[in-house]
Amino acid sequence: MESVQQRNPRIRFIFGDVLRIGFKSLIGRDEEVQIVANLPFHITEPFVYKLIDLPIANAVLMLGDNVAREFQEQETNMGFGKLSLLCQTFFESRILARVPKEAFNPRPRTNAVIIELVPREKREIQANPADYVFAYLFRRAGEHGLVVNDMKQAIIDINQRGGSGDLSKRESHRRERSNVRRELRQLLREYNGSRDISVFGSSERSRGGTIVSQTQALDVIRNMGIPESVLKKPFFRLDNQDIRELTVAVRNFYSR
Repeated sequence: MESVQQRNPRIRFIFGDVLRIGFKSLIGRDEEVQIVANLPFHITEPFVYKLIDLPIANAVLMLGDNVAREFQEQETNMGFGKLSLLCQTFFESRILARVPKEAFNPRPRTNAVIIELVPREKREIQANPADYVFAYLFRRAGEHGLVVNDMKQAIIDINQRGGSGDLSKRESHRRERSNVRRELRQLLREYNGSRDISVFGSSERSRGGTIVSQTQALDVIRNMGIPESVLKKPFFRLDNQDIRELTVAVRNFYSR
């Protein structure tokens, strides 16, 4: 390793637990980097959580194919969970290659994939109310606040930030495509009669009106139809079923 560093002085070797290393301290000011990792599959979620808001161009990860599928899962499917919501809120993902388990020694139980995560721009997240709520919950997860309290503040912030007028054309088109896909899924569910996704008549007023107090924000949350069992937990304690119920309710509410 010493010979490698002598030939390439910009290379630095760090031995330690990747989940304890402060990535921000390794990235210089106004510097954008790429992250490439072959992760132990069981630390995928906390590792991806560490990538939130880092100034990276992308992250290329080797993952188990079952984990990679969760990144792109739809919120109405049983495979959707906290890792799915985390990835879809902060990143665009695409599979670059598939690696059969026979290519490894020792051989793992599952096949693997190489997946790329590209951070979504902050203003794109801010311009999408549902994504802003989820991003707020993830960023506050370590503070042990209840979901309902963090959501109230997020909804107030959404109203104060205003609309999406500062989005670039590329970001606007991507947001429109995402909304169309969600609306199509919703129409399909309605057609199949698989679930009742109607909301209270006052929801349109609550979204469009001026929300300046926690009482008004709570009215919006009630109109979303989120179960009390979800609202009264800290976000970090939500299980995958809770995450699915929360995600469906919030996305349906803001897509109408």
